[in-house]
Amino acid sequence: METSFRKLFSIAVRHAYFGGGVCPDLAVQPGDGTRRLMQDYRMRLRAEAGGAAVYSSSRNLTPGGLPAEPLVFALTVRNPAFYQYTALEPAARPDAAVAVFDNLEIFKGQIQDDGMLLAKPDDLKQMPVQGTGPDAAVPLDRQAAGVFGVVSIHLGQADSPPVPTAMKVLANGEPQEPRFLVSLPARKVRLRYLIAGAGDDARIEASVTGSGDAIGFGEPVAAEAAGRKVQVFLSADAIPLLADPRGAYTAKLVTGDGDERLLPLPSVAVMKADKDHGMVAEMIVLAEKAV
Repeated sequence: METSFRKLFSIAVRHAYFGGGVCPDLAVQPGDGTRRLMQDYRMRLRAEAGGAAVYSSSRNLTPGGLPAEPLVFALTVRNPAFYQYTALEPAARPDAAVAVFDNLEIFKGQIQDDGMLLAKPDDLKQMPVQGTGPDAAVPLDRQAAGVFGVVSIHLGQADSPPVPTAMKVLANGEPQEPRFLVSLPARKVRLRYLIAGAGDDARIEASVTGSGDAIGFGEPVAAEAAGRKVQVFLSADAIPLLADPRGAYTAKLVTGDGDERLLPLPSVAVMKADKDHGMVAEMIVLAEKAV
């Protein structure tokens, strides 16, 4: 007998490093217990851009067809650079190396007396990692296991009825499947330019495109790098890393005689930790004029 499936909900990971777009460097995978639950309740997981969707057998779309236990999914890292460009929240415990995102408070706040979910789900909130519960089965050594975090989605609770008809939400009066978002911030870095051959009266002008907000630089400091005398310019404030900063930031070197040249913008490749200034994207620029 042929079984039809309908989308129950989806999980999407958005990242400020990609301009708020989908993050290609994390995969959504069910934990062992959730995989068994999905088999029992005739559910299927399909990968989507930046996340995954869960489908349920149409025969299960009734209040009694949804599990009371949460479905727990691991966010596994595909690209080690993810840790370099992501601003990680401090762990609740030294051994708690994964972030936990949970829809429970959203679920409780939106479920109505008749069991219908009326509001569009908000971003999932990062919660402290607990020592017990479904997340405890997820390996906490993220470097070894490749697990950045877990997403816990509640479809029903013991003290309230499961949401009927596949947790539908209303958009302009029409039902649609909920999409749960995990929104991650980008790491912020300060810019350090080592300028060779620019002259003592050179300056850097940088700004955020669109708003025009200036990215200030302090007075340069004389130094030596790679056998050259350079002037070191350090930005006063940190700015978020972007996978493609073109169109977001503009930085240029202005010499004393009015010449201008665009400067490269920060990337993961040139970022490093500085004990005095946090994360710094350092770039050497040769400004000597050709003879």
